[in-house]
Amino acid sequence: MEKFKHLLLCLSLLAVMSLAESRGRQLTVPDDASDRPKIDVESYSVDIRLEPEERRLTGKADVLFKQLDRQNYAVFDLDRRLRVDKATINGADVRFRQFDVDSTVEIDLGGQQFNSSPVLHIEYSGILNPDEDRSEPILGRISEHSAFLLYAGKWFPTNGLYRDKAVMRLKVAAPVGWTLVTDLAKAADGYSSAQPSYWGTVVAGKYNTTNLKSEKADISI
Repeated sequence: MEKFKHLLLCLSLLAVMSLAESRGRQLTVPDDASDRPKIDVESYSVDIRLEPEERRLTGKADVLFKQLDRQNYAVFDLDRRLRVDKATINGADVRFRQFDVDSTVEIDLGGQQFNSSPVLHIEYSGILNPDEDRSEPILGRISEHSAFLLYAGKWFPTNGLYRDKAVMRLKVAAPVGWTLVTDLAKAADGYSSAQPSYWGTVVAGKYNTTNLKSEKADISI
């Protein structure tokens, strides 16, 4: 039975990654952001730590973006379970407001002067354990033995969903013995992309290798 559970976990992991790889070919519907200030994110640099005993995610994100209008604030999506502890732009503290009703963070850009694309630095953390009365789909979760973070789960500050492609660099600190799989390519001590896309799917956990035989080949997963 235990081996069967591990097999199901591995098959689920492969299914998630298969969906991530094919999402560029799928028709996606952007979220409604018609009332937001217009920005263009060029890159995300995200460092996260998974703490399974507490079901906690701790993260730091650097977001390089351009303003496309004259609004004095910017809005980013972030799961309401993740609370922003600090926000800076080009090293200077900025004011921010977090809204649970739509899982967004509003960054005050008033009084800022940018000679080039600014870098927003956000530090955040929270418990990614589903609320008992949570009715919407679970797109990000950390448990004692595994974790999954889907792009649509808003586990890092994004400029909406499926409407602003960007490059990404990712570092993940996971418990010893955990296997990590992401939709990004391995690079040095982390993962990164050179092609702008909707990056941000991570699956991690204690997975065992299982050997399967078919009529055409032996498969190890």
